[in-house]
Amino acid sequence: MRKPLVCALALALSLLGLMAGTPVLTQAPSSDQYCQHAPDTLALFESIPAAADASVHSEKPNTNYGSSGYLSLHYNPGPPTRASCFLIRFDLTSALPPGAIIDSAIMKAFTEYQGVHVWVTAYAATSNWSENSVTWNTRPSTASAGVGAQTTYMGGWLTWNATSFARAWQSDPAHNYGLEVRGPFSGSYYDLYFYGRGWYGGGGARLEVNYHLPPTTPTPTPTATPACWRLQGKVFDADYAGETQPLQGIDLKLVGSESSYPASGTQLGMETTNGDGWYGLWACDQPTTYDYYRIQLQMPAGWEAVNTMTMAGEVKGGKKVIQFAWPLEGRDLTGNKYWIRKIPGPAPTPTATPRPPEDCENILANGSFEGGIVEPWRTTGAARVNSQYKHDGTKSVLLVEANDQEGELIAGVDLPEGADSITLRYWWRVETQDPEPTSDLMSVLVEPSGATYEVGRHTGADGPGLWHLQEVDLDAYAGENTLILFQGRNGPEYPAKWYVDQVEVEVCGEGWGGYKLFVPLVMKGG
Repeated sequence: MRKPLVCALALALSLLGLMAGTPVLTQAPSSDQYCQHAPDTLALFESIPAAADASVHSEKPNTNYGSSGYLSLHYNPGPPTRASCFLIRFDLTSALPPGAIIDSAIMKAFTEYQGVHVWVTAYAATSNWSENSVTWNTRPSTASAGVGAQTTYMGGWLTWNATSFARAWQSDPAHNYGLEVRGPFSGSYYDLYFYGRGWYGGGGARLEVNYHLPPTTPTPTPTATPACWRLQGKVFDADYAGETQPLQGIDLKLVGSESSYPASGTQLGMETTNGDGWYGLWACDQPTTYDYYRIQLQMPAGWEAVNTMTMAGEVKGGKKVIQFAWPLEGRDLTGNKYWIRKIPGPAPTPTATPRPPEDCENILANGSFEGGIVEPWRTTGAARVNSQYKHDGTKSVLLVEANDQEGELIAGVDLPEGADSITLRYWWRVETQDPEPTSDLMSVLVEPSGATYEVGRHTGADGPGLWHLQEVDLDAYAGENTLILFQGRNGPEYPAKWYVDQVEVEVCGEGWGGYKLFVPLVMKGG
């Protein structure tokens, strides 16, 4: 959120006429236009959320924690000795306008309660890492000297002077490997948790940058100076009247495209709403001018768009997109507002009176995955046990989580003859921010005696952010040795995360007399 500090009273009065209760969103004026004796530069400010963060733990040296909402700093002298630290990276290229000159930068991270005095140091990482794959054993090398900060007993925001880091990242973005933040790996026990960028309430670590733009002196140059405009507005909670409840921590991105929505385009920037629900995105005419510029709301999982308002644009994409046609000069680019709300939970579904327990039995073991992937279960591709989202207990299975990824969860079961009913029952969940989520799929298949039947199909549009119970009638496959497969597949953009939990096959009746599991001899998927 860049906030110009007015150079003189004339400039303040000119901007006041445009504000009308919301931050100003126009082409940046020159000092000559408003006040002859104004300084050549304006002081500007930007609060930049983390682009990537992840904790790493020595206790589980090969486990990735990039999807966690927390960042951990820990040391236990043991025995055995255990430690953790976290990695974090900020993207200055898309956050600051071209030519910005950094005056100072502060990194902030929030913890509710610290309870101990610990000197926490941020070191520049000197090799690359990925949020979704870095572990204790693969964490990057770091510089030998860092910048420290002292924790307090009461918690709150911990700050580091990150000016030298920010200037280095701006001048050489290709080697921006971020920071490793850690406490001492010796001495007394401590255990600290900071909010990460995955924290559901927002409030993740931020880089607060004070900067200015170079003076716009009329120096002859073969290359024209970029002209920039700011598209801005606010996001509100639609469950409250009017504009009374702004929403913080909502992401919006700016996309340039040669064709009107829904044609694909190039992402030009990303902004996160502040405590007033406000955002601002820069659009410049260099290096490329696009025929269309659009603000795309990144809808949080489990939320929906209710209303959208714009002064000079067009509302597209189910109220999630505001589009402007080139040129932007002279247009009212302010007041681009969204109202969103949490999707109400489904009404309770009437259920049939259950059979007496002695008439029904679950014949598919270990479907809660509390002990991991054990017989009769196995996985292929990207599928793995996860603990972030689970319907019950502490674990579930995550089928896929990245673009163009596939994963399978497979079990074999002998479906008995003579039963009154055979029912496959499972819980599933999808997490996605894709504005068009139908390309991400989860299929449920059964394979009796080599044949394949699809008995369930779910897309990213089917109630994201909630657990759903699904039941499938398997009576037609009685007497067959049957494979049950859960397949997750993601498209090339906006990856979805598919979760499966509490899978069981319930057999009811008195005439079937026992069951058995089997491990198939013909393996699927390698």
